[in-house]
Amino acid sequence: MPKALAWLASLGPRERFFLFVHGYEAHPFHPEHFPAGEAAEFRRRRDDGFDRKFRPVGGAERRRRVRRYDEAMARLDRNLAPLLDRLDRSDLQGRVVVAVVGDHGEELFEHGGVDHGLTLYDEVLRVPLLLRVPGQQGRRVDFQVRTLDLMPTLLDLLGAAPDPRLAAQMEGVSLLPALRGEAMELDAFSETDYLLHSFLRGLRAAAGWKAVHDRQSLATKIFRLSSDPGERRDRAETEPARLDDLEERLTTAFSQEPLAGDASGAVAGRWKTVRERGRTWVFDLWKDPLLGREKGAR
Repeated sequence: MPKALAWLASLGPRERFFLFVHGYEAHPFHPEHFPAGEAAEFRRRRDDGFDRKFRPVGGAERRRRVRRYDEAMARLDRNLAPLLDRLDRSDLQGRVVVAVVGDHGEELFEHGGVDHGLTLYDEVLRVPLLLRVPGQQGRRVDFQVRTLDLMPTLLDLLGAAPDPRLAAQMEGVSLLPALRGEAMELDAFSETDYLLHSFLRGLRAAAGWKAVHDRQSLATKIFRLSSDPGERRDRAETEPARLDDLEERLTTAFSQEPLAGDASGAVAGRWKTVRERGRTWVFDLWKDPLLGREKGAR
């Protein structure tokens, strides 16, 4: 945060700017954040990075991990305060749109695991999205919005049009109607392909249903979030028509070309290179910084 504050101080009067600050404090499982003695214990008990299952942990350790996460969130909150105070000063007041958003949640044993990127349960997918817009009264909406809607919303607020090539690839929509108090119905799609372990695709429908398809087992689970927010009761067998509908919508969404407008193939080519390098890195050799030793991939 000090670097962000110093950068703001370097701006000229009335200078327009865009500032992005990533709050890494919410990643609590780094040894440097643990009291003396706990880091070594964490290294000892941490499982292979390719396997989401941890060795059995008791109630005391579970409570400690949850407490560490809560402490990390409190630290993030404290660190945000100076930035928000600076943006409220008279020279910037009324000129700045502020967005606060989480990139993901964290599993804390709700479904038996920890970490993120390995499942598509709501504890990982549901994140804060807060907007403060000059001249707009604050309100809380009771319908689903998505993080991919943030960029179109910011562009809309600024009256800026994206480059046509970028516009062709944007899947989100502006949330200005929500800021005006209008209801919106938005389906949210998600996907995880993490360390060659989880291959999941999900749909969180505006109507309150959710589907998660496992591309390894080819099984799909569906949940009715209004009556089962903890996602404990799979209704795939008892709601076959609903299952068919959600699966069809998932298939349609993920069969659409994600790089529309990339006529030259440049973007697709770069992604292909990244994926190939990633697989080479995973299959050849990787180093677990927490365990401090090199490991051959399985």
